[in-house]
Amino acid sequence: MEIQKLQYESINREMEQTRRMRHDMRHSLNRISELLTQGDGEAMKAYLADLTTQVSHRETATYCSNTTVNGLLQYYAGLAADKDIQCEVQADCGELTTSPVDLTVLLGNVMENAIRACEQIKENRWITVKIGVISGSLVMEIVNPCREIHPSGKYRLDSNFLPAAAFASSRAGGGYGLYSLEHTAKKYSGDARFPYDDKTKTFTTRIRLNLHPEML
Repeated sequence: MEIQKLQYESINREMEQTRRMRHDMRHSLNRISELLTQGDGEAMKAYLADLTTQVSHRETATYCSNTTVNGLLQYYAGLAADKDIQCEVQADCGELTTSPVDLTVLLGNVMENAIRACEQIKENRWITVKIGVISGSLVMEIVNPCREIHPSGKYRLDSNFLPAAAFASSRAGGGYGLYSLEHTAKKYSGDARFPYDDKTKTFTTRIRLNLHPEML
């Protein structure tokens, strides 16, 4: 059922991506039409060159040698760019013992949360992603601006090690994103923590997965 759900979500994301591509294409065609009407051949060449470079970069960007992680980063970095969100990625991981389904749940949830938070901000939208293997553990840290959070009232928010229960969902009908991250991390004898800095208005997601839990 989990795999079916992921497949369903993937199909919906692809449909949404197609709609965005059509929107971008209409915008590009309108711009080209304007330049043709103006008879500005040099501006036309420059615009087409820039457009080609953007498309080529998105299609060929390589973040790491792990196929699943790289594919997810390509998708979400592209999605962020479509929404005028600067995405800085540092990733270094190859073969992993982690299930591709679990990687999709983790990275997909985090990136969707980060993009959603950035959409609430008018300017200076950014996301930083750091992924690597440290001392036998896969470590992920995703940081993004966050205008406001919804404390559950169960924990003090001045701690650097806040669990999912410290936050209430802001989505209609509730949400289970942070709990899903915790649950998945625990499968690998790891953990997920969510520091929030009220001064800088930044939200951080830190996930650690033990790549060899049977050795613990």
